[in-house]
Amino acid sequence: MPDDPVTPARRAPALPPDERRAAIIEAAIPLLRQSGRRVTTREIAIAAGIAEGTVFRVFDTKDDLIRAVVEHVMDVSDTIDAILAIDGYRPLPERVRACVTILSTRLKSVFEIMVALHPRGRPDEEPDSRRAGTSGPEHAHGHARALHEARQAQLLDAIATVFEPAGGLLTCSPRRAAGLLRILAFSGAHPMIAGSEQLTADEITDVLLHGITRPETGPGSPTPTDTSTES
Repeated sequence: MPDDPVTPARRAPALPPDERRAAIIEAAIPLLRQSGRRVTTREIAIAAGIAEGTVFRVFDTKDDLIRAVVEHVMDVSDTIDAILAIDGYRPLPERVRACVTILSTRLKSVFEIMVALHPRGRPDEEPDSRRAGTSGPEHAHGHARALHEARQAQLLDAIATVFEPAGGLLTCSPRRAAGLLRILAFSGAHPMIAGSEQLTADEITDVLLHGITRPETGPGSPTPTDTSTES
């Protein structure tokens, strides 16, 4: 006996094609985090408030929809805009903390999707959206990789603007500081690196700006002693 047709509790209003596509992707994201590839198009349709057939008028297959979700989550455009909107007149620690929060939130979202879609694999393996070109012409894959690298460079430039007002206080260039921040944020949010001890925005900010040793209070101040024992 066929399944009952999807009857959303509240039918979504008619939308232009681009907006309908975006709405379906947004509805699918939390379901993919929860169920991975086990999620059904029927569940996605209910969450989006549409009939299941509408999903297939926008996406040819469920795999196409999943690929679109991955591409959306991997897109750094909103992250770049949010970082560039940080007030440059705020104190440096506040700017860094705000930047780390924005970046860590995005990275955790990416990792959650990757883990859900590849439960036995690595959460940092290349998503389908970036592997897609490997089975097609080589130049298509090269274009996708070049585009990804260009966007990552733009992200790094955006992070560097957080440090530029305080350039005279830094021991390295703003762009190098941006690279260090990104490495700490990535490692601190990665489930296979940080595990259950994921770094907070405060911890990353403190380590990046002050290191892990206490400053000496004056001449002759005792040097902190490492009390750990070697095995």
